[in-house]
Amino acid sequence: MKFPPHLKAINVVAACLTAASIAIAVPVPSGLSQTIQAEDIEHLSCTKQGQKLICDIETMDSQTAPSRSPSEQQLSVPTRTYLLSPNLDEKLANILLGISFIGLPVGLILLILWFDKHAAEQDSQLQSQIEALERIWNQTSQS
Repeated sequence: MKFPPHLKAINVVAACLTAASIAIAVPVPSGLSQTIQAEDIEHLSCTKQGQKLICDIETMDSQTAPSRSPSEQQLSVPTRTYLLSPNLDEKLANILLGISFIGLPVGLILLILWFDKHAAEQDSQLQSQIEALERIWNQTSQS
């Protein structure tokens, strides 16, 4: 079955809207920033004894930690950057979800109704062409 070009465009738009709503609608808790203090860092030191490898965990405290500036001692976990702002991203996600959950089914129903109407028009056009050909056939056979 060959689809008209505008149906392919509708499929592409529906796929893009679905992908965008999935990408934006992922909930992200705010305040995810976390700092790691130098005291929380553990180092693993391993030594080889014969065929065995023996490892010990060494925790660094403030006395054994190498002297660093305070900004170097705090490591920050990367936080999620927002597309625009947290509130605006949430509104955009809700709009896209609304389009996905309401607009796509309504569009699908309208597309099915249009296709049925188009098929009925084609059927009536075919019937009228058949009747015209039958009249021409009857006129030539009677002559």
